[in-house]
Amino acid sequence: MIEPVQTVGCYVSMKDEVNTWGILQDCLDKGITVAVPKVTGNTLVFHRIRSFDDLKEGTFGVREPYRDDPVEPEDIDFMIVPLSCFDEKGNRTGYGKGYYDSILKRCPYKAGIAYSEQKTDQIDADPWDIPLDTVIYR
Repeated sequence: MIEPVQTVGCYVSMKDEVNTWGILQDCLDKGITVAVPKVTGNTLVFHRIRSFDDLKEGTFGVREPYRDDPVEPEDIDFMIVPLSCFDEKGNRTGYGKGYYDSILKRCPYKAGIAYSEQKTDQIDADPWDIPLDTVIYR
């Protein structure tokens, strides 16, 4: 049996990424704890938000939480990860900074969301790359 999700970690979409605003709002409406990333040094720290009012423009022009309410990656039941491309094995490429790679090994369940044109035959993963458990795409 699958346990109900209590906490969702999710990126705040920008530019050409799959839009996550509806996912975030749906989780907030259902009382699910929502944690979004903030770049801190060379890694990401996820912070709980209670509404979109908890976000402001931050690093790289991405909307980030400005209140300090950290959530550990181990406590995030379902992590939604951005990607630039992916393969059938769950390997992904991001945007080259390695921020998600620094925390994914600590996340119980990792999912990417993508467009079908982002799928590729094979990604040559490095030993430190953490594959996703699933990629949802259309």
